[in-house]
Amino acid sequence: MNQANNVFLITLAIITCGFLIKKLAYISEKEGKTISRFLMHTTFPALMLVSTIRIKLELNLFLIPVMAFLLGGIMILMAWFVF
Repeated sequence: MNQANNVFLITLAIITCGFLIKKLAYISEKEGKTISRFLMHTTFPALMLVSTIRIKLELNLFLIPVMAFLLGGIMILMAWFVF
């Protein structure tokens, strides 16, 4: 199996474990929110760090946020005129 399938299966297994823990009432809702908050504040920044380290920086990659800001500005102006 390739890497993408392994990551998908691991993610599916984690989601299934979380669903079963919730369904069987093994932890309370408050504990679940605490665990979720902890995971959001630790895994997502770690994932961003690991993914950005592997990216080879090129000039055209810097144009992506610039284009996003320009498109957002154009959409705001259009919405302002329409509404």
